[in-house]
Formats: sequence, structure tokens, C-alpha cells
Amino acid sequence: MENIGSIMKPRLSRVEKAWAFKRGQFTMILNSFITSKEYTVYEKMVYIVIKKFRMKHETCWPGISTMAECVGCGPTSIKKAIASLIAKGIISKEKDPKRRSNTYRILREPV
Repeated sequence: MENIGSIMKPRLSRVEKAWAFKRGQFTMILNSFITSKEYTVYEKMVYIVIKKFRMKHETCWPGISTMAECVGCGPTSIKKAIASLIAKGIISKEKDPKRRSNTYRILREPV
């Protein structure tokens, strides 16, 4: 008879978690932002997607369709959320002549 430990999926060790974090498999988000009533669900998800794509870089350039696919909504909702996050001073958006997509930068962590 097998013991329960061999049946259940083993937990990641501290070293494995650190390695996964370094490879970009985690995105750190403040708990206060997750529970905040100041931001809509779409604003939260767009911020999380931008932060995910940014990783250790200062900027990122996911397209509207890519963000819509990640968030699970339409492009209009993404555009509204981006405009709102810009108005709240959370992100900035710049047109990059080298890319088809806009370039996004996180200006401050939302609280």
C-alpha cells in the first residue's frame, strides 16, 4: 500500500520556488491593491498583465489583443482600463516607432 506522501503531489522546496521566481513564473502584487475598491477588476487585471510582461525591465509592449486575451475581455474594456490607469497616475503609455504596440511603464505601485 502506498503512503499519502507518495500519492500527493510534492510541494516545491524553497530553492525550487526561488528558481521559479527568477524564471518569471510569479508576479508580485500588493494585497492592498487586490482588495482595493478604488480600482475596477479590469484595471487590476490590466495592471497585473503589464507588470507580468514588464518583469525586470522598465517598460513592456504587450498589444491590446494580447492583454485582452490574458484578461479575458474585449479590447474596448482594455482601452478603458488603460486610460483610467493613466489618469490615476499608475502607468504611462508611449508610442514607440520601433514597435507596432504602445510601450507601457509603471509609474508607481497602486495602493
